[in-house]
Amino acid sequence: AGGLAGGIANAIIYPLDTIKTMLQTDKSLKSSSQVVKELKKKGLKRIYGGSVPAILGSIPSSALYFGTYEFVKSELSGKWNGTLSRPLIHMIAASAGNIASSFVFVPKETIKQQLQSFKSGTIPWTSVAPITLSSVCGKILRERGLRGFYPSYKATLLRNIPSAMV
Repeated sequence: AGGLAGGIANAIIYPLDTIKTMLQTDKSLKSSSQVVKELKKKGLKRIYGGSVPAILGSIPSSALYFGTYEFVKSELSGKWNGTLSRPLIHMIAASAGNIASSFVFVPKETIKQQLQSFKSGTIPWTSVAPITLSSVCGKILRERGLRGFYPSYKATLLRNIPSAMV
């Protein structure tokens, strides 16, 4: 259920995420209205460029988060009942859920942002190959290795863990 909810939420907010990514990668675009004009000029379907892997990737990421969270919460509640406070159990479970889900979330976000940037034209695609999931993954792997899929893992945890603990 958590995985499906994550996929649906991702599909709904994806166009806003594309606009954000375009604003971050193309310094000539100063507002969201300029981005929309640019997308209309290049084809409005580009607003969903790279959406399939992003949506499909959010399903296991969300499932991992909720599964890990519930498992850790259950284990801590059972074994440490009375020793750990409920808020502390929630914080530990949320942290564990974020650590686990980020193994899927961060590479999914990296690939998604690359697809959005290349398909919208904000970053030039220099290959003769078409812009596809496999060509973008191959480019990341060739240029940066496996670590190239995890450029923001630590930053993601630093952002997500404190917010999940609240």
